[in-house]
Amino acid sequence: MNLFLRITPPLIVATGTVVAAILPSLPVFARPAQAGLVAPGDIVGKKVALKYMVSSEAVRIIKETAAPAGADQSASKLPEGIAELTPDDAYNTVAVRGTPKAIQEVEAMIRLLDVKARLVRIELRLIEIRRADDGTRKETLLQSPIISTTNNTQAMVSFQTSGEARSGTKVIVTPHLNGDDSITLRLSLARDSGSKESVAASQINTVTRLTRQGEWKTIRTLSLSTDKKIQEAMLSAKPAPAAAYPLYRLDAAATEVFY
Repeated sequence: MNLFLRITPPLIVATGTVVAAILPSLPVFARPAQAGLVAPGDIVGKKVALKYMVSSEAVRIIKETAAPAGADQSASKLPEGIAELTPDDAYNTVAVRGTPKAIQEVEAMIRLLDVKARLVRIELRLIEIRRADDGTRKETLLQSPIISTTNNTQAMVSFQTSGEARSGTKVIVTPHLNGDDSITLRLSLARDSGSKESVAASQINTVTRLTRQGEWKTIRTLSLSTDKKIQEAMLSAKPAPAAAYPLYRLDAAATEVFY
């Protein structure tokens, strides 16, 4: 369709081009946006692929970070400028819709989260110590479980002692890889002989530092006795009384695994 526009003076024409303003009564037409040019406030979409972290976990952390301090972390909260943040664990991608600037910020957060996790191999030894009539001690290795977990991630193992169907030991451990190549272990351990009293008496929370990876270190020696005096003696540096036997000693070693 041809558009004919009648213009009345004043106007100035130079080599066929209008160079002066047309009458104020005429409408002004905005210049169309160039192809591929996105305004800062426009809503656009993008898919971000992750390599190491699960996409739904990355979205959860981003939403929790976006929530105001003290707010309910279970409530869904999107970062400012983001209209949609949808994980797809099947393809391990995150669909993001929002302003270009906000998408860049979310993508940068995903890149910080999506890093190769450091793996720690933790070896445990549960050793039973019995006292003979002549006062000598006999040690027996009952079990030696191995736990693999990522740095700063809690793991748990439980196992039973021989000949005691209702008794066992539960160990919860969280490793932390230090900058000097040492490993710090946070442990919670309990000897369970089937009664609530013995669990309470034998519940131990402790932190130990392994100065060299792969070295074995005794974490704690426990007794099943519910006698308070015996439990107090177990926490002291004195030798365990005869009534405390059998004893159960937990040793641990940890090594970073490269893969």
